[in-house]
Amino acid sequence: MAFDRYVPLRSRSIAINEFNDRQTEINEHFWSFVVMAENARYLAREAQKIDSKTSTATLFHANGPNVSRIPQTVEGWLKANDALGNWLRLSALVSAVAFHEAYLSRIIRTALMSDPLCRFGASRDLDGTVLLKRGVEIDFAADQKLLTRNDWSARAANFKRIFGVTDTSKMFPVAKLEKMRELRNQFAHGFGRSLDVPEPSDLLDRLSGTISQATLLTYLGVLAKSAGAIDNYLMAKCIGSFEVLHMYHGWRTDNASKNARDFKKHLIANGFPNANVNYCKGLISFYENI
Repeated sequence: MAFDRYVPLRSRSIAINEFNDRQTEINEHFWSFVVMAENARYLAREAQKIDSKTSTATLFHANGPNVSRIPQTVEGWLKANDALGNWLRLSALVSAVAFHEAYLSRIIRTALMSDPLCRFGASRDLDGTVLLKRGVEIDFAADQKLLTRNDWSARAANFKRIFGVTDTSKMFPVAKLEKMRELRNQFAHGFGRSLDVPEPSDLLDRLSGTISQATLLTYLGVLAKSAGAIDNYLMAKCIGSFEVLHMYHGWRTDNASKNARDFKKHLIANGFPNANVNYCKGLISFYENI
């Protein structure tokens, strides 16, 4: 593969690889709980058929100083376990939404570093590599906030304006993303409690919302497809090979020889198995001469 400034060495960005790793982590942790919980639920339900007041400590062979904290009967334990399952599903959603927003922040910065004038409607008029070599980065914080704050309709509109895309429906399925944002805010802000300070005599018990396992899985899929669509667009339109150019920019500081074979080894060791000497020679020549 020969070097091309706007053809990425790897189809997916470093940012989305990190996002995918975090989603895998959520899945592993969540399903580890599900397996354990379903086994315990089976035992509890079988015991409940015989006697709903069966001792939980006896059923699960629980002992130690904290045994009194466990709901005393299988009936009580099953209710508490259902509530715990909902709490963990909401927690998983909060984490997934946070990772999606972290991905957005990172890929937006990468795109704006690579194509700094795209935000002004002049995409590719100035190669970000020129600024990178001079240690200059146009501040991205204001644009980043426009794409990671407020409701998703506003974020999608800002993405269209900044990056010149006409159809954001796959990148930003607004209705579902907005529902996730509302659930996340409801749960995360004091575990579902309103941010408004209650009256002294307010007896209302504010719940934290509910989410089923099927809905959680649907939402995780929505976030993955959203990130994938954003990545596909920005890698082709704005980023191209900039991530690898950025890696070379840092690598050359400690490698004065600027040897293509050595840089190829560096790329392969850091997740770019398709790198070859010819590609690295082209990249180094581009960087040094721009």
